[in-house]
Amino acid sequence: TFGQGKQHLVFVAHMDEVGFVVDSIRPDGRLVLGMKGGAFDWLWEAQPALVHTPGRADIGAVFEPRAHYLQPTAQGALPAAMTVYAGFASAQQAQAAGVRTGSTTVTMPKRLLPLSATRAAARGFDDRAGCAALLRSLQHLDPNTLPCRVTYIWSVGEETGLIGSAQRLQGASVVYPIDTFVSSDAPQESRAFGYCPLGQGAVIRVLESINFANRDLVHYVRTLAARHHIPLQEGMTVGGTDGLEFLNYGIPSVPLSWPGRYSHSPVEVLDYRDLDALTQLIRALIQDKQAIRY
Repeated sequence: TFGQGKQHLVFVAHMDEVGFVVDSIRPDGRLVLGMKGGAFDWLWEAQPALVHTPGRADIGAVFEPRAHYLQPTAQGALPAAMTVYAGFASAQQAQAAGVRTGSTTVTMPKRLLPLSATRAAARGFDDRAGCAALLRSLQHLDPNTLPCRVTYIWSVGEETGLIGSAQRLQGASVVYPIDTFVSSDAPQESRAFGYCPLGQGAVIRVLESINFANRDLVHYVRTLAARHHIPLQEGMTVGGTDGLEFLNYGIPSVPLSWPGRYSHSPVEVLDYRDLDALTQLIRALIQDKQAIRY
């Protein structure tokens, strides 16, 4: 928290991402997984895996695929639970390596892949990009010149329950969740819903599953962006952000986003121009001396 004034703006971006936890260990050493967060499990099928054991090096593994999963014919349903093979021959070996049911987590190796001068693909852009936008907005910022009080939150638990930090900040004036906008800007998707093209600016999530962003605040953000020549789009989506918990205390939530393709997959796509616009918008909001008083 920094700055001073009666107006208290809160910005929250979550650090967690979708993944798996070890639910049980089979006698042959295979790890049975449970998914944490919403995703399609077949996206991980036959992909490399990392088993995370606290205090020890990650263990390389593979998400086991269905039999004949590469055949072009229709496939059978995935098993009731995904499994990971990490080279263990028994449950005892897995336990000796530090695997614990209910707490050992499993993800996929993460690497950023440049696609062009402005785009990249990686796992976990949701919401590492939002976290980065908050950090970047702090550059060259003098807290003593701000007209309001500002709190930045890097939260966990968003993907598994929108835990956030609302209970500790009940006196906030407005919360701006910084999160992904799942865009239908992809070759095989319909543009009838959720269409905010990549490369055309940040996004206000005007409508979510249980949140209508306050009209006056939306107008204010839109006007502020225009004044600073920041490209901005408006979108409707399903789902929610950590801002939803703030609604329980009468605090308006205006989610600000970057449009992304293929959210909650190993190949999320980001355009750096949108991240730049989002960073500029955050900085403009906290420095604006003509801010709407809510």
